[in-house]
Amino acid sequence: MTLAEAIIRVRSIFRESSTGLLTDTEITQWLNDGNDMFHSNSGVTDRWEIDVLTDDWEIGFTTDILRVQKLTFIEDGETEETKIDDEDFEFYDNTLFMNDAFTSDGTIVCYGERLPTQVTTGGTFEIPREYEEALISYALFRARQKDESPLAIQDFQLFASMRTEFERKPLKINTRKWITIKRRI
Repeated sequence: MTLAEAIIRVRSIFRESSTGLLTDTEITQWLNDGNDMFHSNSGVTDRWEIDVLTDDWEIGFTTDILRVQKLTFIEDGETEETKIDDEDFEFYDNTLFMNDAFTSDGTIVCYGERLPTQVTTGGTFEIPREYEEALISYALFRARQKDESPLAIQDFQLFASMRTEFERKPLKINTRKWITIKRRI
């Protein structure tokens, strides 16, 4: 769902065709807040590749990473990924610290979760299609909260139940030689 589609959906529920009581900026902020809150317990699943050199043991990462699920290493000239044991690294302050330095050049492949990106004009929300309505419910909650409507709590409860359902849904991460099944509880 794009930002424009979401704004139109929120406005249609309030029977507001253009900027009236609610501005596009307000609705955009509420949708992004809802997206952040939706992913607060489990981020967006992603994969990163970072080149490393021999003797590297401290590697800087992207700032939006929430947690690392699996870390592998591919030596230069090879195609097979070698899993790095959880005890062999620490992740702190967006930096990966290895217990031992790398003995050859290669690429680290990191599987994990990150924060969702803030959606701006023309952007698309990183949320499964079946849960897009949760963002609309959150925006309705905030709009009705602004107007002190008693219906606000119903919108928030709908949002919260969709988020809980999403978090309990098992997530299958399929990579080349491993299948990791992660259950969100």
